[in-house]
Amino acid sequence: MFDESKPRVDKKDNLLSVQDELEKRVYERTSRLETINKQLALEISHRKKAERALRKKEKRYRQLVENSLTGIYLSRSGVLTYVNNTLARILGYSVDQLIGRRFLDFVYPDDKCLIADDRSTRSAQVRVRCADGRIKWLEIHSTVTDARNGKEELGNVADVTDRKRAVQALRESEEKYRRVVENANEAILVAQDGHLRFVNPKAMRMSKYSEAELLTKPFLYLIHAADRARMAELYRRGLESPESSTHHNFRMIDKHGISKWLEINAVTITWEGRPAVLIFANDISARRQMEDELIKMDKLESLGILAGGIAHDFNNILTAILGNISLAKLYCGPEDKTAKRLQEAERACIQAQGLTIQLLTFAKGGVPVKKVVQIAGILKEAALFSLRGSNVRPEFSIPNDLWTVEADEAQISQVTNNLIINADHAMPQGGIVCISAENAHVIQNSGLPLTSGCYVKVCIRDSGVGIPEQILPRIFDPYFTTKKMGSGLGLATSYSIVRNHDGLITVESHPESGTAFHVFLPASTQPAAAPLENQTEHIPAGKGRVLLMDDEAIIRELATELLTYLGYEIEVAEDGLRAMELYKAAMESGNPFEAVILDLTVPGGMGGRRTLEKLLEIDPNVKSIVSSGYSNDPIMADYLTYGFKGVVGKPYTIKEISETLSKVIDGEA
Repeated sequence: MFDESKPRVDKKDNLLSVQDELEKRVYERTSRLETINKQLALEISHRKKAERALRKKEKRYRQLVENSLTGIYLSRSGVLTYVNNTLARILGYSVDQLIGRRFLDFVYPDDKCLIADDRSTRSAQVRVRCADGRIKWLEIHSTVTDARNGKEELGNVADVTDRKRAVQALRESEEKYRRVVENANEAILVAQDGHLRFVNPKAMRMSKYSEAELLTKPFLYLIHAADRARMAELYRRGLESPESSTHHNFRMIDKHGISKWLEINAVTITWEGRPAVLIFANDISARRQMEDELIKMDKLESLGILAGGIAHDFNNILTAILGNISLAKLYCGPEDKTAKRLQEAERACIQAQGLTIQLLTFAKGGVPVKKVVQIAGILKEAALFSLRGSNVRPEFSIPNDLWTVEADEAQISQVTNNLIINADHAMPQGGIVCISAENAHVIQNSGLPLTSGCYVKVCIRDSGVGIPEQILPRIFDPYFTTKKMGSGLGLATSYSIVRNHDGLITVESHPESGTAFHVFLPASTQPAAAPLENQTEHIPAGKGRVLLMDDEAIIRELATELLTYLGYEIEVAEDGLRAMELYKAAMESGNPFEAVILDLTVPGGMGGRRTLEKLLEIDPNVKSIVSSGYSNDPIMADYLTYGFKGVVGKPYTIKEISETLSKVIDGEA
C-alpha cells in the first residue's frame, strides 16, 4: 500500500531546512548590519570632528578676508557672489547691494576690455564709477577657473587712485601736484642711476632718515641684505621695460637698524629726460606679523593633534608603571634594598609625566584650569626659582595696581620659567633679566592679532647674545632648538599655553643687544582668589564597592590591585555598555556601588561622558569620577558642569586616586 505519511515528513524536513537557512542568513545579515552601524557611528564621529575643525579654520580665514586692507570678490559667469567689506566701502555700496550685480557694470566702458578677456589670470588698472558718482582707479588682480556652472573668478582689488594721481602729478607738473605727493599715505621715491633722486615726507618718516641722507645714499643701501640681489635685478629689468609696472614685497632696514616689510609698486618713468623708476611703498610689517601668527597657529594646531595622541597613549603606560611603583613601595619596608631603586624609578616616571604635560599643553587641547590670580606673585616666584644658583639676577618692575588675570597658575608659571631660563642661557657670563608688567589697552587695527580690550602685558628682557634674524621666525616651532641639551618644546609649549588663554606672545631680538619676550593675557575684573591651605600628606583608606571602566586591560588590572589594597571592593568594565550592566545589576541586588571611575575616551565604544548620561538615568545620585590621559577635552577642566563629582588625570599614584575617591564618596568634592 502507498504510505501517505512519507510526503508529509519530507515536506516538514524541507521546511525545517529552509527555516534553518533563513535564520542563519538573518543572523549573518544582522551581524553585518551591526558591524556596519558601528563603523558608520565611528565615521560620523570623525566627520563631525573634521567639520568642527573646518568651521573653526573657515571662521579664522573669513576674519582675515573681511579685515583685509584690499577688496576681495568672487564671481560666477561675471555675476558677483561674494564681496568683502573693504570692496563695498571702496565702491560706496553695501555688500547686499553688490551681490548679484556684474562687476563690469561699474567699470568705465573704455576699460572693460582690460579685464573681460579669456585669460586665466588678469592684472589691470581700470576706472570705476562709485555710488556717489566719483571716479576711482582700481588695480585688479584676478584668477579665472572653469567651474560646473560657468567660469569662476577670484579677484583682489586695491584703490590706487592716490597713486595714479601721484604718477600723473610727477609726469605732468611736479609743482602743481606736489601737495598730493607730500600728503600721500604711501612712501614715494624716484630711483635713477642707482641713487634716490626724490623722496616724499612719508618715505622719510618710514626710513627715519632725513631727505639729505636719503638723496646721498644708493637706494639698495636701504634694502635688507637678503633682498638686495633680487631688488637690483628687478630695478634693471624695470629700466629695460619702459612703462612696465611691478608689484613686490621687500624688507628694508631703517636708520635704527629695524627691519620692516614693504609692499612696493614700481613703474618706469622719465625723470629729467632720462629713465628712472618711480616707487610707491607701504609698510606691511603689521599685516605680515598677523599672517605669520595665523600660519603659526595652523602649524601648531596640526602638530598638536599628533602630540596629544602620543601623550594620551604614553600616559596610559605611565599610569601602569607609576601605579605599580606606588604599590611596590608600600609592600616593601623603608629599609628594604629595593626601596631606593623604586624611589629612583618613581622620580623618573614623574619626569616623564612632566614631558607628557608639556606635550598635552602644546597640543590643541591643553585646556587651562583657570582661576582669577594676581600675576605678580607668579612672576617673582618663577624668576627666583629658575635663577637659583645662576650668575644672572632678576630685576622687577611691577606696579601695585596691576590688573588680575583669569589663568591656569601652573601653566603661566611654566611659561615664565621657560622664558627666564632662555634669558639665563643667553647670558652665560651673567647679567640682569628685567621682568616687568603693565596694564595695557589693545585697540582694533593695532597690528596685533588680539581682540580689543584690557590686557596685562608682561615683558621678560635680557641683554644677551640675541637671536639671529634668520631663525627668529622658527623659535616657536616644536622641536626646534639651538641648544645641545634642549628638547625644543619650551617655547612651543609657552606659545600654546598663552594661545589657550586667548593671549599672545611675541618676540623682538637684535644681535648682541638682547631679546625681549612680550606676553599679553586678558585682564579680569575680579579680585584674585585666596590661596589654598596646605594639605597633610597621607593616604586615606576606604571601604565600599567601586566600579571602574577603562578600555586598557593593564589599567583595569592595576586599579583592581590599588583599590583592593586601599580596602575597596572593585569591579571593572572594558566599556560603557558593560559598566551600565554592572551598575544596574548592583542596584537591583541591593548592593550598589559607592562610586564609579570612568575613562573619558574609549575608541570604538561608549566613553565616560555618554556612560555617565546613561548612569544618571538609572541613578540620579551616582557618584562619578572622570579619568583620562588626554586633556584636550574640556570635561577634564570643567568636570562639574558635565555631572562628574571628581577628576583624576593619568598617570596617577595610589595617593591621588585614594584622596579623590575618599572626597567623592564622603560628599566633600
